[in-house]
Amino acid sequence: MNLLRQNQQHQNSPTAIRVEGLTKRFGDLEALGGVDFEVPTGTVLGVLGPNGAGKTTTVRILTTVLTADGGSASVLGLDVARQADVVVLCVGLTARLEGEEMRVEIEGFQGGDRTRIDLPAPQERLLERIVGLGKPTVLVLMSGSAVAVNWAQEHVPAILEAWYPGQAGGSAIADVLFGDYNPAGRLPVTFYHSVADIPPFEDYRMAGRTYRFFDGVPLYPFAYGLSYTTFGYDRLRTSGDTLRGDDTVTVSVDVTNTGPRAGDEVVQLYVRYPRSAVSRPKRDLRGFRRVTLRSGETQTVAFPLAGRALAYWDPEAHRWVVENGPVAVELGASSADIRLQKEVTVTGQH
Repeated sequence: MNLLRQNQQHQNSPTAIRVEGLTKRFGDLEALGGVDFEVPTGTVLGVLGPNGAGKTTTVRILTTVLTADGGSASVLGLDVARQADVVVLCVGLTARLEGEEMRVEIEGFQGGDRTRIDLPAPQERLLERIVGLGKPTVLVLMSGSAVAVNWAQEHVPAILEAWYPGQAGGSAIADVLFGDYNPAGRLPVTFYHSVADIPPFEDYRMAGRTYRFFDGVPLYPFAYGLSYTTFGYDRLRTSGDTLRGDDTVTVSVDVTNTGPRAGDEVVQLYVRYPRSAVSRPKRDLRGFRRVTLRSGETQTVAFPLAGRALAYWDPEAHRWVVENGPVAVELGASSADIRLQKEVTVTGQH
């Protein structure tokens, strides 16, 4: 589960998207469909999407399904949102829309393939209308692939990517939104702005694809994800300044939780080849570590970097080759958030 955006005025605290007083039972949204239960606060929370919602002084979970063609669900969704103090809007895709060899005849989809990567048009329209009400809104994305939420990134204060969360997904989402859990998920794919950013699907070459070869600016980069706290990186060092192809160096960095609450950081090790004689990726992930740190705590994170991990496939020689020359060793919080770097020289290869 990935927190993609949070209110900039509350970077170090979940209070921007916290609703006080709701019991943890609220987490199981689907199981509570159509059930009323009391809460010790007058806050009104509207939950829209496949899990629905609406309430006055009692939270009453409805099922407000956002169908592909919009329909009455959008009207009901707006009615619920008007009564709410905070709106949690659950939108995205389902396995009925994205897959292989499927009979799907909806704008943006063709036989299970996607001809567009943004939200289905009825959902996008509903999102813009609900945000236009001026209520604090949390967008929860549910999908099995990247969705280009360009408008939401500019106008929605909090975005959570839940993917296909399974039967306990409601509880997991509630834990994050209520601040009971500090998220540390990282995106396993790049989120592009549109299909115009990437080559045609029929082109199987890697040029222009993924964080390794994409030259543009993504909506959300590979391995990106926010936290309710912040982290600082310091003192990148290696056990040696040179590396033979059959040897290993240790890469170390000090990571400090610089925010007000405990959290997990996913420290990532990348390498670049600034003066390679052959075409190489812009950047290669070569390791990551997830560490839990209390507020103010510092921990040294170490990675082994083997010379053979820097090899590329030579199709003419039909073998893996380790190239002599400088390699930039990088540590950061995502493929686009590199905090520290240092060069190591590979030697002794023939």
